[in-house]
Amino acid sequence: MQRRRPGKKPPPLPGANRFSSLNPGAVTLAAAKMGNGNVPLLVYQHYGRGRVMAFAADGTWRWWMHGHEEPHKRFWRQVVLWLAQKNETLEGNVWISMSQRRFSQEQRVMFHVGARLSSGEVLLQDVSSEVKTRWEVFLEAPDGTHTPISLTRGTETMLGTVTRQLPPGDYTIHAAVTHDGQKIGESRCRFTVFHLDLELDNAQANPAMMESLAVSTGGTAVSPSDLPALWKKLAENTEKLLIRREVLRPLWDRWWLMMLMIGLLCGEWYVRKRGGMV
Repeated sequence: MQRRRPGKKPPPLPGANRFSSLNPGAVTLAAAKMGNGNVPLLVYQHYGRGRVMAFAADGTWRWWMHGHEEPHKRFWRQVVLWLAQKNETLEGNVWISMSQRRFSQEQRVMFHVGARLSSGEVLLQDVSSEVKTRWEVFLEAPDGTHTPISLTRGTETMLGTVTRQLPPGDYTIHAAVTHDGQKIGESRCRFTVFHLDLELDNAQANPAMMESLAVSTGGTAVSPSDLPALWKKLAENTEKLLIRREVLRPLWDRWWLMMLMIGLLCGEWYVRKRGGMV
């Protein structure tokens, strides 16, 4: 069989499934244009300390058959490494671990920093020991500013927390550990802070939810194709529309009462005038 020469780009995928809905925390990595909008193809979400990814497209084996073995292997290798949380930067015997890599502005950013000697001994902060272990951890903001982060001792790792609320953007945690004056290693870990707008997070219409709301409130769900008939029906039944309006008026908001008060004041002044009291 003659081998096909690879082109500049892998061939398009023959088809894909359509997601019925996405969770609020799901992130779309790839989408396909359809009509006036985009249809998600590759999405992921952090669930607890794990990660979940869904790929709706099919036929990536066509990339291999058309001579694109390297993009095919690289794509699936990166998917597997990301799901296994093996994409963290590790230099020497120092590492940073986070339960998730995406945080909303309301969430607290927490992480673990661990260090180990070449002998396998786990390093922790111990002020009573003669051999000192120094931990230098700081947060790098998108604008390049560095903020030191203090650590607390845990069971096998040091615990760190970003106490202030972070604006949206990409951040990096840097950690460097020295033991007895010698550098053990350093590590970096990236994470993203996003602004979650519950109202605009999923702007796509949800007919099933609208129908459920209509049934629960005693109404009827109407499809977009039936809207002209609905407008016509409402226009024909306008005479049956009864609007009740309640108007509240104070006691002094009466013209005759005002005239009565003026008459009483004038009569009282006339009596006082006749009696010589004015």
